[in-house]
Amino acid sequence: MVNEPKQRQQVTPPDVPALEPWRQASPAILAFIRKRRWFRGKARNPLSVAVLDAVPFPQDSSRASLLIVEIGYAAGKTELYAVPVVAITKEEQADCGLPADAAIGMVEIEQKTLFVFDAMSDAAFCRELLKAVGRSQSFSGALGRITTM
Repeated sequence: MVNEPKQRQQVTPPDVPALEPWRQASPAILAFIRKRRWFRGKARNPLSVAVLDAVPFPQDSSRASLLIVEIGYAAGKTELYAVPVVAITKEEQADCGLPADAAIGMVEIEQKTLFVFDAMSDAAFCRELLKAVGRSQSFSGALGRITTM
């Protein structure tokens, strides 16, 4: 007898004001995810995308976050993705050295327009990620906690 995996019910994210800018950027985040080679749902048509949490990384960072994104489909299971992003001002963008193909979109946070990029293209983020994994650190978001291993 083969055990079929249960279909994961789509989550309705709670109303958390800190997540609202990321939720407004959901269409741009989905467009970015769909272009990545690691995206499993290439042959499926997404019906919904929801940012379930945004975990600041490192914990005191106002620049980088790990977004927990859920993508829902007409048929089959929803999928969860961890999407590392950096959000920087226009002034920071000039000297950050991030490639244009790492651009995701823009968000409005605390009355500032920030440009969002794939954090895996940011050398400082990658260094901090390696340090965190080496230390088995935990990071808290608005709704949950992530521990590196």
